[in-house]
Amino acid sequence: MTENYHKVESVMIPIGMVVTAGLFINVGNILVILLGIDNQVMMNIVLAISSSIGFIAIPLLFLHYLGFKLIKLKFNVGSAIILTTIVLFISIFIFKSEEVAHAFIIATCEEILFRLIILSVLLSSFKKRDAIILGSLMFGILLHLNGDFLINFMTKFPASIILYILADRFGLQSAIAFHWFYNICIGSLLG
Repeated sequence: MTENYHKVESVMIPIGMVVTAGLFINVGNILVILLGIDNQVMMNIVLAISSSIGFIAIPLLFLHYLGFKLIKLKFNVGSAIILTTIVLFISIFIFKSEEVAHAFIIATCEEILFRLIILSVLLSSFKKRDAIILGSLMFGILLHLNGDFLINFMTKFPASIILYILADRFGLQSAIAFHWFYNICIGSLLG
């Protein structure tokens, strides 16, 4: 019985983290509207602050308070610089995207939350494969509640599994770059 309770806890805590992250993103959006901010740079600053608090700072405080340990995840600075240069080049010169900073902020904060923080909690009770599946379900369905359930399940769930594998095998920078590039592509294609 204790093991099942621990597994339930290890699922409920990340769900709470995802809900908190969504709340803070919406608080940031409401601030932009209430303050009448129409400057893209200022909107990105508000997004960066609200996302950093909701997706990273508060979940890290939860982890610390509840006694969870962060997993050791690879991060290669050289690879991050190369990937950033490639994504920036393609985004600006091929897609002519104006959402480069916005997509980067979202991708970075979501990747830190899911591939590092939530995975740390899930691995405390589940095998890696099961933790990746659970985390991907949360990413694909819960985080993206504003979209069509079936489309999210068919696209974001498998994309999340790929992102977990990239983070595990090549480092967090690879997952961030892929997610960032994916967001730029979708934003450019769907406009």
